[in-house]
Amino acid sequence: MSARSSRFSGFGSSRRGGKAAGAVIASGVMLLAGCGGSVTGGEATDAPSAIVRGDTLGRDWESTYPTVDASAGQVVVSWDKQITEDATESVVGYEVQISSSMYGPWIGAGTGCARSATKSSTRQTCTATGLADGTYYFNVAAVRKPVIKKDTTGNFSQGTRTGNFSAGSPPAIVLSPPGTPAKPTAVAGTGTGTVSVTVAAGTATDGTQGGIPTSYTITAYTGGTATAMTCTGTACTGLADTSYTFTATATNAAGTSVLPSAVSDPVTTAGYVLGSTGPGGGKVFYVSKAGFTSSGSGCGAACHYLEAQTADLAKSPWCSNTTQDLPGKFGGEIGKGYLNTQNMVNMVTGCTTGAGIAAATSRLGSVSDWYLPSANELYALLHSGQSVGGFEQGCYYWSSTQEPSHQEGVAFATIVRYPSGSGSAQKSYSECVRPVRVF
Repeated sequence: MSARSSRFSGFGSSRRGGKAAGAVIASGVMLLAGCGGSVTGGEATDAPSAIVRGDTLGRDWESTYPTVDASAGQVVVSWDKQITEDATESVVGYEVQISSSMYGPWIGAGTGCARSATKSSTRQTCTATGLADGTYYFNVAAVRKPVIKKDTTGNFSQGTRTGNFSAGSPPAIVLSPPGTPAKPTAVAGTGTGTVSVTVAAGTATDGTQGGIPTSYTITAYTGGTATAMTCTGTACTGLADTSYTFTATATNAAGTSVLPSAVSDPVTTAGYVLGSTGPGGGKVFYVSKAGFTSSGSGCGAACHYLEAQTADLAKSPWCSNTTQDLPGKFGGEIGKGYLNTQNMVNMVTGCTTGAGIAAATSRLGSVSDWYLPSANELYALLHSGQSVGGFEQGCYYWSSTQEPSHQEGVAFATIVRYPSGSGSAQKSYSECVRPVRVF
């Protein structure tokens, strides 16, 4: 007797191709277990939302392809009512199978989509729960029951059979947001103001592992207060000579961990020293443990270092506007150079060429926030001597500090001579230029 016309007791116990059901289930369990999946299901948990994927494909001769809607720990499986009807049979329910491969092996979908949950001709959806993160496929078949009639022996026949299963659904990708990362481990660099932070995946708020992280966000603290610093990946730079602790959050395509990690053990950085290579690739020439403010710069009110490029730019005038004072304040103190330079290049009456433009548009390493130093920053640079090097003997270097004009039609700015001397010069003079940056 053919598989399609066979009759036997029980709800949906046949499979396409005559394979032994027990063998299919056993191999399916082994496959899903190896992939981290759950085939027995479980009680639904209050899991965070996650990725949703799936769409409707074509139709099988007996059942439509099911559609899938995945979220953390579960997949909603939906299908259309069986297409064909047999006058001698009626559809009494549906059977849903699951696999971690579109080619099988297939086993019963488990909790939420078990045969007991889909034993209705009007049921066209179920939710498979308790699924670990991974990719799953589903198929569906109609379960039929003969119209009650007497057989040749005079007994009523009430056996059911499962029809051919549809092709597999589109992939249902179950992905949870990462759990809270484990406590970070921090190791300080020597004389570089850097800390390497090691982070590992942890557990989610419900006690599970959570989704696999694709990145971590590191936050540094001093005295319990978050600091203004830079972490690229797990390498943190721009740190002062003090004690730090760190926390981490984990992220993947489904979201970010609800809670940050526990606080790391404290680590004390040696900080940058004169002559260290700075994060911009220049040489450090000024160190302030107490810190200072550089308005508008990346470090803002928490700056500790100045670094300079190791070679001069081409000599040039201070600015294309050489006949008048630029409006605004052009301070001479440490920390003023960045704002001075921004004023030079951004004002309507500012510079279109000259030392300020050259410094602001120069590049070294991966940073682009170089500028023309203020008068005091330039003093510190030229007096640092061999910690930076490459200065032209006897050359006057432009600062970004503008001097009040004392001659009509002629504008002035502060200059500093290497290795000693200072004064002011007409902005039209062509002098040496050395860019610096603050961090």
